[in-house]
Amino acid sequence: MANDNNNINELVTDDDPTAELRALSQIRHGELSVESEASAATCGFPDRKAEDASIPELKADLKSRGETIERLQFDIVRLRGKWTGLETEIQAREEITENLQGELAELRETLTRKENLIKKRDQSIKSLKAEIRERNDVFGALQMEADDLRQQLESANSDSLQQQIESLKEELKSVHVLLDDAQHENQLLGEQLDAQDSNGKQDLQELVTQQVGQLANLQSQNNELRDRFEQAEVYADALRRQLQNRDEVAGAAIDTQDYLQISLEQANERVDELSGLLDAQRAQTDELKSSLKSLQCAHQDELRAVRSELDVAQDTINEQTATNDQLSNDLFESRAHQVQLETMLEKSNASMQEQIESLEKSNRKLRRESKEFEDKINTKSDAINCLLAELAKKTQQIESIGQIEDVIHEIDDRMSERIDERAPAEKDRLTRVLIGSVEGQELRFPLFKDRLTIGRTQQNDIQLKATYISRRHAVVVTEGDSTRVIDWGSKNGVFVNSRRVTEHFLKNGDVVAIGTAEFRYEERAKRDS
Repeated sequence: MANDNNNINELVTDDDPTAELRALSQIRHGELSVESEASAATCGFPDRKAEDASIPELKADLKSRGETIERLQFDIVRLRGKWTGLETEIQAREEITENLQGELAELRETLTRKENLIKKRDQSIKSLKAEIRERNDVFGALQMEADDLRQQLESANSDSLQQQIESLKEELKSVHVLLDDAQHENQLLGEQLDAQDSNGKQDLQELVTQQVGQLANLQSQNNELRDRFEQAEVYADALRRQLQNRDEVAGAAIDTQDYLQISLEQANERVDELSGLLDAQRAQTDELKSSLKSLQCAHQDELRAVRSELDVAQDTINEQTATNDQLSNDLFESRAHQVQLETMLEKSNASMQEQIESLEKSNRKLRRESKEFEDKINTKSDAINCLLAELAKKTQQIESIGQIEDVIHEIDDRMSERIDERAPAEKDRLTRVLIGSVEGQELRFPLFKDRLTIGRTQQNDIQLKATYISRRHAVVVTEGDSTRVIDWGSKNGVFVNSRRVTEHFLKNGDVVAIGTAEFRYEERAKRDS
């Protein structure tokens, strides 16, 4: 909202500081003129143009120096605003640089993780290939073992073993037949002996002798047969043992054959299983190869994208570095310019302080002199009254009334000239005003001073508590016939007719936008009082 106070901040000049000095000088010169009139016994007014010539020069000098100080202060404020803007921009650029560096670090970490993942996948693929090779070797060894078993089974001649067993059985049968024949012969001999016993003892004796011989022969034959039988039994036992051994060998061979058959079946099952595993591994290997190719393509795409992003980030970092260097150079230059302006301001302040002190001294001196002159004026007023009385007496002596009127008119003209000289120059007969609306409220601000400040704080002549308005936003300066608006280092700027300006001479009807507030500049003729 607006504030109608007429506060003046440090950039707004006070009223004319030489007005009091001029008045005192006029009083002093008036007293001098009165003294000269009193000494000359005349009532005319002295000509003070030559004596007052130094006062306008001092006034002009003070005004020019005040304007210089104001401009320097305004430049300092603008430089401070620019300095603040540069610092904020540098901070923003530094934050952007830090963010880019963080993103670059994240991209590098992502790239490292992906490279590690690719290495792990390469190792897993290598291990799978090695396992496939090992399984192929095992499969080949099993195939060779199965072929050997087949060859052994084919080479084993089971028919020859069966024939040998049958021949041994036939030999054993023949031995049993021989034993049966020997027993049958023994029975026949016994029967013959019994028959011979029944025929007679003579024949028996004869026969005994014969039979003794025969018996001896038979015994010898029997012994031979026993020997042969024992040999046959030994041979049969040997054959039996051989047969048992052959049976054991045949059983072992059959067991071995069964075991080999089972092993062959297991080997075939294992071969089938390994074939299925091999097919599955081949399919998995193909899938892994395809996934590896896709991963390699994706990885290459990601690498290209990361490289492009890295290039863009590097370019951005280079641009940011160049911008930071440029901003640093600008900052150093602005600092140097600021230091130079501060030194100039200090020098001007020192010189102005010296001038102010000298002016204050002269002011105090003039005040003392004015007091003395007032005392003299009081003393001289009596002399003036006396002169007026003498003038009245002299007027009676004047022959013509017209001469008296001429004298009076001349005195009036001189008095009016003195009054006109001492009066300040009349300003233009124009009223300048800013008409606008702030948050739906219509406001009028007459430009009652040569310099009006606009901002958000109470130290401004026009206080606007609206959005996007800085504490010191703009200055409206009136100089003679012209009025201009100046950007006072604001953040959001000053716009005249929708165009941003830093300084602009206003014309009747121009629209000035300050933040969200808009004003129309108007010049109106003053009414005669």
